[in-house]
Amino acid sequence: MHWTVALVAPQVTPQVGELLASMRGEMSREALQSALGLRDRKSFRGRYLNPALVNGLIKMTALEKPTSRLQICRLTDKGPQWQTTENQKDPIVRYQERYGSRGDSRAARCQSAKTLP
Repeated sequence: MHWTVALVAPQVTPQVGELLASMRGEMSREALQSALGLRDRKSFRGRYLNPALVNGLIKMTALEKPTSRLQICRLTDKGPQWQTTENQKDPIVRYQERYGSRGDSRAARCQSAKTLP
């Protein structure tokens, strides 16, 4: 079962990671957009929702009406596995994975702040 988590993590873009981290049970598209602080529906679908659906991390409740305003999203079995793996990581590691070398100076500041009493 541990190897399944390892296969899921590399497929997750930072946007999909933010989506999964913000999901709490079943949520509508509007609720997810609000939780992420996003306004543009088209961008949300293209960058967040559709990649999560394609990777099998979330699923919709009404498959016959994908654009319905009553559509609800929920995590699949892969979603909670990713959330558990991601939550066990050090926040600095998560930041560096998300932002790469741009985050090195900030990561160093966070690390020094972390060691203060």
